[in-house]
Amino acid sequence: MDQQVRPDIPVHNSDRMRPWVKVNIVIVNWNGWKDTIECLTTVFQNGYPNYQVIVVDNDSSDGSIEQIKMWAEGKIQVNSKFVECNTGSRPIPYIEYDGFTAERGGLLERENELYGRLDKCISHPLILIQTGENLGFAGGNNVGIRCVFARDENAYFWLLNNDTVIKSDALQCLVSVAEDDESVGIIGSKILFYHNPDVIQAAGGGVLFPLIGRFKYVGGRKRDGDYWNRQFPISYVMGASMLIKGNVLKDIGLLASQYFLGWEETDFCTKAVRNGWKLGYACQSRVWHKNSATVGVNSASSDYYGTRNSIWFLRKYHRYAVPSATLFGLITKPIVRLWRRQADRIPLLLKAYWDGLFSNEGKPKCR
Repeated sequence: MDQQVRPDIPVHNSDRMRPWVKVNIVIVNWNGWKDTIECLTTVFQNGYPNYQVIVVDNDSSDGSIEQIKMWAEGKIQVNSKFVECNTGSRPIPYIEYDGFTAERGGLLERENELYGRLDKCISHPLILIQTGENLGFAGGNNVGIRCVFARDENAYFWLLNNDTVIKSDALQCLVSVAEDDESVGIIGSKILFYHNPDVIQAAGGGVLFPLIGRFKYVGGRKRDGDYWNRQFPISYVMGASMLIKGNVLKDIGLLASQYFLGWEETDFCTKAVRNGWKLGYACQSRVWHKNSATVGVNSASSDYYGTRNSIWFLRKYHRYAVPSATLFGLITKPIVRLWRRQADRIPLLLKAYWDGLFSNEGKPKCR
């Protein structure tokens, strides 16, 4: 396909000479179809021309797949303050796979038939995958990646949380940063709060402090402005919006699924950096995030997995920091839970530290 400059998206000088790289947008859903269809509405209205959308459902119990199919057929109207969400761009053709078929690359002939029947104004059919079990964030994304990676190792993958909405040029800005430097393998967006859209959640990602087992988002809770439109040193890219080059996946493999929920992106980015890749930040790529809409930012699940996984991560990459981080957490976290009147969480936190220190990183013990 000949390169054409799109008037509705920003163009870097080098964009006029390069082909549009294929981007596979992977969105994991678990009992959150209302958030997912709002996200999909903004994704299918984005200005980047060469993409494929893969929605991976982690065995939802709320009929998510059926609701998403109804949305694709134009039977559900989405109301969003971020974009004019109408049914004009639908119906969107879709193909549905079970987890077994998807993990083995899907059915390319059927997909090609679907592409062949597309109307000229509809060029991006939707892949829906039902995993059959809750595989967590990393496991769900890995199914989506495997579905298409075998047929195109040079494609990019945009891992996007289902509880986000995007600006129309968000993907184009990510790809531009990726293409401008071959050594940059993982790129993050400017993540802003959905309910406070001028306030930053993370400018690309965060900085890790191994000795206390904590991290801090760059720009966290700061008002957006020109100051945040420059590069910052980050330890990892925030997983709510993470563009990954196919060469990175060929080099280091998929996300570590044993974490189940939390710290997967920190592990993945750490492994990539240790293999010579750089992390990037596309400051003009804006994504608004509802912030843990699936499990809740202060839920018991977040407490357990956040604590256990931090120790797993430190055992893997910063063993020297395990004693100090464990001691710091055992002192501070129970105090915070008492202050929040969540004393019932303390036994769960103790279990999380025990599992983090002594378990064999297998199937999650708390969901």
